[in-house]
Amino acid sequence: MNGMGKESKRKWVKDLAGEKKVGFLCLQETKLSIVQDWQVKSVWGRNSMDYVALESEGNSTGIITVWDNSLFRALDTSKHVGFVAVLGMWLGNNTKLGVINVYAPQSTSSKKLLWDSIMNMIQSDGEAAWVVCGDFNEVRAANERKGSRFDTLGARYFNNFIFSAGLSDLRLGGRSFTWMNSSCSKLSKLDRFLVSSRLIDSWSLSSSLALPRLLSDHCPIFLDTGSDDFGPSPFKFFNSWLADSELGALVINKWGDALPEFEVFSKVERLSRKLRHLKSTIKEWAGTKRKAKDEAIGALKQKIAALDLLAEVGIIDESRINEKATLMTKVEDLVSDKLRDLKQKAKINWLSERDENSRFFHGIVNNRVKNFRIHGLNCNGSWVSEPAKIKDAALAFFKSKFEENHPIRPTLTSSLFKKISDTQRAWLERPFTEEEVKAAMWSCGNNKAPGPDGFTFEFIRKFWDVIGSDFVDAVKFFESNCQINPGSNSSFITLVPKVKDPLSLVDYCLINLIGCVCKVISKALAERIKGVMNTVISNTQTAFIKGRSILDGPLLVNEIIDWAKRKRNKLLIFKVDFAKAFDSLNWNFLDNVSVLINGSPTKEFRLGKGVRQGDPLAPFLFILAAEGLSVALREAHRNNIFKGIRFDNSEEDVSLFQFADDAIFMGEWNLENARNLIRILKCFEICSGLKINLSKSRVTGVAVSNEEITRMARKLRCKEEKLPFIYLGIPVGGRMNVAANWQPLIDKFKARVSLWKAKSLSIGKRLCLCKSVLGCLGSYYFSLFKAPKKALNILESLRLRFFWGGTADLKRINWVSWNNTIRDKRCGELGIGSLRAFNLAMLAKWWWRERTEMDANWKDMLFKCDAVPTTERGPRCTRAVWNKIRGIEKDLGDLGINLHRLMTRNNDGSGWVWDLESNHQYSVSSLRKLIDIVSLPISDLETDWCNWIPSKVNILLWQVFLNRLATIDNLARRGVETNLVDCQMCLSAAESSDHLFVYCSTTKVVCAHFSEVGGLVAGEYRICTRYLVEVGTKCIR
Repeated sequence: MNGMGKESKRKWVKDLAGEKKVGFLCLQETKLSIVQDWQVKSVWGRNSMDYVALESEGNSTGIITVWDNSLFRALDTSKHVGFVAVLGMWLGNNTKLGVINVYAPQSTSSKKLLWDSIMNMIQSDGEAAWVVCGDFNEVRAANERKGSRFDTLGARYFNNFIFSAGLSDLRLGGRSFTWMNSSCSKLSKLDRFLVSSRLIDSWSLSSSLALPRLLSDHCPIFLDTGSDDFGPSPFKFFNSWLADSELGALVINKWGDALPEFEVFSKVERLSRKLRHLKSTIKEWAGTKRKAKDEAIGALKQKIAALDLLAEVGIIDESRINEKATLMTKVEDLVSDKLRDLKQKAKINWLSERDENSRFFHGIVNNRVKNFRIHGLNCNGSWVSEPAKIKDAALAFFKSKFEENHPIRPTLTSSLFKKISDTQRAWLERPFTEEEVKAAMWSCGNNKAPGPDGFTFEFIRKFWDVIGSDFVDAVKFFESNCQINPGSNSSFITLVPKVKDPLSLVDYCLINLIGCVCKVISKALAERIKGVMNTVISNTQTAFIKGRSILDGPLLVNEIIDWAKRKRNKLLIFKVDFAKAFDSLNWNFLDNVSVLINGSPTKEFRLGKGVRQGDPLAPFLFILAAEGLSVALREAHRNNIFKGIRFDNSEEDVSLFQFADDAIFMGEWNLENARNLIRILKCFEICSGLKINLSKSRVTGVAVSNEEITRMARKLRCKEEKLPFIYLGIPVGGRMNVAANWQPLIDKFKARVSLWKAKSLSIGKRLCLCKSVLGCLGSYYFSLFKAPKKALNILESLRLRFFWGGTADLKRINWVSWNNTIRDKRCGELGIGSLRAFNLAMLAKWWWRERTEMDANWKDMLFKCDAVPTTERGPRCTRAVWNKIRGIEKDLGDLGINLHRLMTRNNDGSGWVWDLESNHQYSVSSLRKLIDIVSLPISDLETDWCNWIPSKVNILLWQVFLNRLATIDNLARRGVETNLVDCQMCLSAAESSDHLFVYCSTTKVVCAHFSEVGGLVAGEYRICTRYLVEVGTKCIR
């Protein structure tokens, strides 16, 4: 507030609080050394009030938190240096809520102490929904400051605090900065709302909004937990319904009883109409089933509650215990269907729901809502939050965006365009077979977001025998008539934020959700066209073409930069940003779409240009159009208009690297050359519609000064870039043997190991995340660079802490050493795999590519970079990335692994064989496992990993076998004091793993029961997993 002394300022705050009907009011920098009731009432304006205040010291600080005691009942309040906290119950939904009001100091070290204090408070009560708000005097990233210095260390501490405390940063609407100095020269985002996952669970539609700053240098920020009605959501099929036998009969009957009037339509339109007819029936059936299931769950819960009440008064016997167990099983079966639906909504492919409760899936879904929901838009300078106005604004924006203002454009012609042969043309135009259509259908993802028809491909595959012939007929009709009726080609546009705090529609990228009929046709066409792309697309393009890799571009850019440094050649590097590349291509035929705003569609409109991202055919159409840019540049080389790079042993210029719409141009460093490049791009824009966004494009140079780069950027009216920079998510031009250059990857790991995930996932699913997600998160980095030991240690420590339930800054007891944990399952451990082995195996893949890709462009380019003649062993002696890749032979040799023995010639000498795989093709996983086996400590441990029981149970038994459970004796060995000694089940002996699982009298009773059920003789089993497998198998039989 910068002081509460002025009456005008107090009235301004009171009016804002009344207008927004706030339940909590958090004020910072009150500058009140003594806080009186009348001062608080003057900013609150209501009688229902309680508050807690931290008086100011001197002419700064001071915090007041006020709340409506008719809405919130405080249980505890506390004052601390830099913040005040209130913990209580929100009466509306009976949620335990904690509100922490922060006014952070300026000093980085003082702020770190403050973050630690707040984190400890949050972790002391994990059941509460927490809101941390106020003036943090810190930003999270460089783009949150303008005109002032960015403190990297302070931002790192702040981000670590947010991740470790399990908080998330609510998206801020209204404006990008919340603080501005009096001269408007310095702006920062200092104020925000940080919320816990519990709060998102309770108020999933929460959003924050920066209001106009009038009487303060800070914007008031408003947390809104309400919801707005954006209209009905379209139908979506859930795959859990497929388990219901009633659905099969319903589909068969309804599809066979399709209305006779459908026969007059084309086969494509007939299929679309039959699907719509079926959709309305399934929608009604699903609604009825859902209602019946909810009623059944309610009735079962009432019966369980009644049995519990009888047990409380001692009326219990074996039959009632068995009855309750049966009822509980029925409830779990009914609830499991909802869990499968949640998993489908969450779109988590690496996690099964078998042994997970719904909290994690709820959290993922709610986070998606939080991150993707549009609460308001900046339209023509004003903030719009009403649903109808947002939908109208979106419709008008995209309708205008996809209008083709220049229907007649010049034609780009050149003899340099490649053509397919007559044989390839005949192959492309051959009739579609039923097998091709079926293969196209089966290649589509099971749970992909459905288009306007609402059906998933899992549904279509399930009932292929019923509806498959209609799909084949539709594809063949399209092949013969080259047309799709308007209804079948409709699609939804879904909006995905490109920036953290999107303010307007330009801050969103578009993904098209097309219907299954059109998607199958596109997929079949895409599979055909994929076969000839290598013939017609230049080597500069590495996207979506078999035999070319996304990694080729970054590798070659790194090598060329190194070549220029060694030769001391001045090199121009220009990174182009195409404005909405996929959306701006000129196109004569596209069909109707509508925009999904928070799940509800707008009216349909017709497209005049662009290709639909999300359509299987779109990437190939785009790179065919983008080939014109490569041709235009080669024409410029031929006519000496643009000068690229020419190596000593080459007669052709190298000037372009493309991956779809990501393009980097390289050439001689001079202003005229750079201006000619811009002219070429402008000419290509006129022909194709692909507009270059100069304000977002970047220029940098090699062997030139920073002043020269700045002058060039100013002349070209673009941004300047510094080495190293990011290309396709990979740093180029930097020293990757320095751990500091791996910080972006380390930050990605930290973002994945948040506290709420550690709490809501079982240890079995944390294991899955460590292997499937964290184990592959660094794939791009590991594919090109040998990671320094320090960076690997940091990444492994993050995985270790997360596996045992901690975070980057929160350490738990590590019950088993990490080297033992990551060993292969065949060695008796969990098989997570080391990142070092993954890194070496990814780099070794280049050896395989060297030998198997005989005429690859990337190999030829590497030879040119170093002026070394071609040899059987491939390019060598460069000083940049490739030199480190070549060194992988020595790294593996030091471990006793000889690559030349693993890669051998086949019998006729025509190809290469990878000896670790039965199909003789190189695999990263096979070499990774071998590296771990020879490099990690050897173990004599023998345990059984049982696939039919939940992974968390397997891990429990693994810990039992190793005696690494948190038993009283093990805690004592690690210096953790407890007031307990004896086993809490039998109270007759000291608690240990052996006692709990073998010798405890309670355990013996349980084991005897299951042994009897399984038909086994009960005994003392030391290896519990074997016993469980034996008993469980008998029980199942």
